[in-house]
Amino acid sequence: MIKKLLPVILAIAFILFPFLIHYGLRHYDPIVFSLLLFLLLVPRTLLTPSENKAGKLIMLVAITLYCGAIAISDSEQLLRYYPVLISLYVALLFFLSLFDKQPLIETFAQMSGKPYPDGARSYMRTLTKLWVLLLVANASVAAYSACCASSDFWLIYNGFVSYAVILGFIAVEVVFRQCYRRKYFPDFD
Repeated sequence: MIKKLLPVILAIAFILFPFLIHYGLRHYDPIVFSLLLFLLLVPRTLLTPSENKAGKLIMLVAITLYCGAIAISDSEQLLRYYPVLISLYVALLFFLSLFDKQPLIETFAQMSGKPYPDGARSYMRTLTKLWVLLLVANASVAAYSACCASSDFWLIYNGFVSYAVILGFIAVEVVFRQCYRRKYFPDFD
């Protein structure tokens, strides 16, 4: 049961983390948040489905170096770059999955238990590439919010806007997928 709940708990924790940082830095040093971030990112990395063990190892090293740098420097500014790390981390997972037998989107499709037509593999590969682009763009704006904007802008973008953009992308993709499926796979149930 805990194995099924852990991804949900981690997702909620990541959604709330910008608020925790924004308001928590008034009472706690960045080292506390670096430890929390480390404790969230390592299980998330280990639970992500991927055949690319080298990619996971690279991410675990990057997480350790980043959280260690925050702890050593005790830097609020460096801590604010964590959404950049998260976005680039997920983009890297999607990108590396393009070199696996199947991209992450296809892995997620299989996890749903619903069959999909063989011709849909090209669509899923293209969708994986679009996710990489979206996540890199998100990381760019998050980097701007960390280095050049106020902490309020940082919170608004990383706590609301980035999630709205991602949910909007998902909604558009779901609608497009239905149209695509009707056009190219009308007989597929």
